[in-house]
Amino acid sequence: MLRRYASWALPAGLASACVLPNPAYDLDGGGTAPTSTATQGPPTTSTSGASTSAGSVSSSGEATTTASTGDLSVSSSGDVTSSSSTGDPTTGDPLDCWGDPSPWEVSALAINDIAPGGHAFRIAPDGLSMVYMAGLEGDRYPRLASRAALDQPFTFVQQLAAWPNLGSAVDHASIVGAAELFLSGGVDVLDGADLWVSRLQGDVWTVPLAVGSMVNVQMKNDRAPTLSEDGRVLVFERNDGPANPYFNNAPALRLFESTRPQGGDPLTEFSAPIAAAIPEITADPYPHLMSCPALSPDGLHLFFGSTYPKILDAQTIIGASSTYQVDRPTRQSPWGPLTHHDVLQAPELHTCPHSITRDGCTLIFSRFWYSKEMPEGEPDSFWVATRTP
Repeated sequence: MLRRYASWALPAGLASACVLPNPAYDLDGGGTAPTSTATQGPPTTSTSGASTSAGSVSSSGEATTTASTGDLSVSSSGDVTSSSSTGDPTTGDPLDCWGDPSPWEVSALAINDIAPGGHAFRIAPDGLSMVYMAGLEGDRYPRLASRAALDQPFTFVQQLAAWPNLGSAVDHASIVGAAELFLSGGVDVLDGADLWVSRLQGDVWTVPLAVGSMVNVQMKNDRAPTLSEDGRVLVFERNDGPANPYFNNAPALRLFESTRPQGGDPLTEFSAPIAAAIPEITADPYPHLMSCPALSPDGLHLFFGSTYPKILDAQTIIGASSTYQVDRPTRQSPWGPLTHHDVLQAPELHTCPHSITRDGCTLIFSRFWYSKEMPEGEPDSFWVATRTP
């Protein structure tokens, strides 16, 4: 996020001091702020009304069931569309939170035995488990927290793998299906960071390999992979946008999308990524940052963090990144208008969404401090936002 984004533009010696916390914002450490004004797009929808409380989660029991709350249909062209709006056949009530849900309710995320350095929590489509990376120094390993039911806390925590020599910047673990684990690789200042994938062989997760060269680009940092439940759609962040003046004209973070056939090999069959077009943001003359993608399991809803519509300088960078959402009726359709989830914001802190459940009712996100001029601030915190149909 912002801190890591800044490190990508720093000389190698300085960049090594900026690790893990926020791969969306570590850009550069210097430069002058722009004085021009941005052309702002159409008004965005805004959500409000959530109450915030410091919740606590500690639990026991491993998830063994699944909870599906929305149907997916496949058209004759192979496209995926959502059909959950038909509602409960008995009561007519909606089955998910993609229509007209209640306001978000926000509470702090806590997991028993979370392990030091826990970060980038990715909740499973059914909401019964959550994968994340942990470890403060040196190697970081994927861990899985699970629960027996949606109304119970997460308690059972297990380490999934212990890969040596991958470095401290490995992050954003995301399990796809039963046998693929996608990750952000470490930042290499010479060749850029890559997306990685580990595959389950028996009961062992293999040492991650870089996703094919069609996806990973040399001299760019490809990070924060998020995938549809069927693994066919991949969205990630890359520092490949227009030059941002606040970060010494380093390329702004933008979102990219790639696809593969059903069951396609993740090392060879993903398509060349295409930059995600979010008209209010990507058509604006000012190079706003876009990061922290969280794709819904059906691939039709995308949450992300963005500094839009702010022109960044020493004052406006404070808490500049907040959470937005865009939607589309099919995977081949363009993304629609922005919805701004400003209710998730806290004073002076940035927000970064990490994952959303299949029914759209549970969102995991983080809040963090970043300022190029004042690098020290409040540590990252992790939150759960819930709503009802």
